[in-house]
Amino acid sequence: MTIQNILFLLLIPVFAFAQKPTLMFEELWKTLDENYVFFEQKKVDWKAIGAKYRPQVSDTLSEHEIFKLCSDMLAELGDYHVVMSSRKGITMQSYESKDYPEGFDIQQLSNYYFARKGGLKTCGSFYYQQLDSSLAYVYYPSFGSRINQFMVDSLWKKTEQSKALIVDLRDNEGGDASNMFRLASHFVEKRTKMGYVFTKKGKKNHSDLDKGEKVWIEPVQPIWTKPVYILLSDLSYSSTTIFAAMLSQLDNVTLVGTTSGGGTGLPVGIRFDNGWTCRFPNAFFVLNDKKYIESGIVPDLVVAHKVTENGRDALLEFLLQKIKM
Repeated sequence: MTIQNILFLLLIPVFAFAQKPTLMFEELWKTLDENYVFFEQKKVDWKAIGAKYRPQVSDTLSEHEIFKLCSDMLAELGDYHVVMSSRKGITMQSYESKDYPEGFDIQQLSNYYFARKGGLKTCGSFYYQQLDSSLAYVYYPSFGSRINQFMVDSLWKKTEQSKALIVDLRDNEGGDASNMFRLASHFVEKRTKMGYVFTKKGKKNHSDLDKGEKVWIEPVQPIWTKPVYILLSDLSYSSTTIFAAMLSQLDNVTLVGTTSGGGTGLPVGIRFDNGWTCRFPNAFFVLNDKKYIESGIVPDLVVAHKVTENGRDALLEFLLQKIKM
């Protein structure tokens, strides 16, 4: 499967539905019933959920009322990639971090480790600095931030003398899949199969999937072949989980931290006549061993997150000690 194929899965096809609340509810429930891909994995009884909410629906409901009722029904899926939106607002599954309840503070980390070096420096969408003489540190806050060849070339020149590289993806909630592929292409030396995408096929059974499409990464220079440590937290979500999982299959890559947030579904969606949209996964990514990682990827080295008041970081301290050994 090419990058273009993956991105095609992320597009939202448009359907026109009548605006009567009863019809809108039924079309929404039916569309998810026939196309949502995670019912079995999440052990969700969609028929029971429909039966729970259907008695509350009538054509006397206001637009606000039917929107809230549909949103409440979708929330039963517990899926961060299920998003309902209207011209007046958007509803989605909320996600709270246990690793960093107050949020990951990159400025605090920069002040503690890099103040004497002038703090973290920017290189396009990346932040970087030398953690010590042999260990380069790169922070990428979001796969929603653009990556291009010029950025990667510049970052390479600034880190190539290091013996190992830390890629900090803590609290990176994902974003554009094209950025994920662009970055991953600089870590493989040859065309490499990274896994499969399975897509919902057939409308009769929730378990109906296609045979799966192989996902390949094509190498692009420059390529990092030295040791790589990818840092994860429970808010390392969506494209971040897929990126870390793909690279974890490479011999020189080690994942460090706690289980990522997951979110390996690839969304499609529906659009109503009144402008509402609903996005939901109808395909998902798995590794070469076909391991299901929608709930997250477990790091090779599980290290609890802890930051002291002055910014001393448990994961960086762990790696500093490990690499010195």
